[in-house]
Amino acid sequence: MRILVRHVVRVLLCLCVLPVQAQEDTLLLPLRAITIEDGLSQGMVNSIVQDRYGYMWLATKDGLNRYDGYTFTVFRHDPEDSTTVRSNYIYTLMEDRQGRLWVGTAEGIDLFDRTTETFRHMRTGMEHIRDIVQSITQDKHGDLWVGHSQGVVKLTFTGEEDAEGLPICTSTNHLDRTCFTSTDRSGTIWVGQLDRSGFRINPDHAGKDHIDTLHLDHPEGPCALDGTCSTSRGSAWWRTPSTIGCTACTCTASWSWMHIPRR
Repeated sequence: MRILVRHVVRVLLCLCVLPVQAQEDTLLLPLRAITIEDGLSQGMVNSIVQDRYGYMWLATKDGLNRYDGYTFTVFRHDPEDSTTVRSNYIYTLMEDRQGRLWVGTAEGIDLFDRTTETFRHMRTGMEHIRDIVQSITQDKHGDLWVGHSQGVVKLTFTGEEDAEGLPICTSTNHLDRTCFTSTDRSGTIWVGQLDRSGFRINPDHAGKDHIDTLHLDHPEGPCALDGTCSTSRGSAWWRTPSTIGCTACTCTASWSWMHIPRR
């Protein structure tokens, strides 16, 4: 009997505690700020990536920073050295499934050579990509989708390299105006623009990419898609300006939108 009473009391205590825990939405985590006093080249960090070797890469307005947990190594543009990063203003970073580190700058996209610690300036044919690169993502076929100030460039790789060791690719430009790209777990490419236009792209390595146009059905303002995540139920989350909140797009037979305002 005493054992039964103890069990009932424990259950009641758990039921009393659970609602309190469910309402708690703040976690106290130990944080340490890393600033320019620690060697960071600039305080405005646009993107952070941890590569497969454990290094932290930080994109700033004044160079690319590599952090090993103790010290920073800063990579900056040198006009006298063509192997340096092409611009000090770094917008975005992405390590692809092959372990290559792609660097999106104010003047195009670079590929970091880990062996020589130099930068190779990506081009399509003989033309360099010179626009502001806002985002870089990789689809399920291994091709890159680069969101830049004049649309989205798809880089389709042939699997070969040129004499300089740069991967050979062809390019296809989609859309116009400033675009932000992301990909979900199924390999679908999501694109957002500042005028509340959104696009869903089903990529095809052969070039038959299918593009669906989406429009937000509420006047919350511009939609800046610089990050999405998907759920197992087929929803994509879109970031909107901090004064607005975020938007969830449910991928059903017809598009439905649910806006979650900022608290």
